[in-house]
Amino acid sequence: MKKYTMFIAFSFLLLNIQGCATTEDVYGPSGEKLTLIDCSGEYLNWGHCQAEAGKICGEKGYDVVQQDTDSGGGSASISGNSNTGIFGTASSIVTRTMMVRCKD
Repeated sequence: MKKYTMFIAFSFLLLNIQGCATTEDVYGPSGEKLTLIDCSGEYLNWGHCQAEAGKICGEKGYDVVQQDTDSGGGSASISGNSNTGIFGTASSIVTRTMMVRCKD
């Protein structure tokens, strides 16, 4: 029973880690401050990126400078290949990044 409880707690922790968009301040070629927002993963979508941009820039709003998606191209399989597991290949995870500039 104790192992089962620890498994549930660990699973909940992993879901919470994967359920948050991450941000990083970066600077463009002209020195302007931009924010890179990463909302990759199975449990996130573009709405999470937009919500995070809204939190960062507030009432002033923001402009999307760049938005990229990479769906990987891998497929979920349970074959016996050494590079494929029951959850698919590592490249099957969707990555989403958005770079925004807060309006003045």
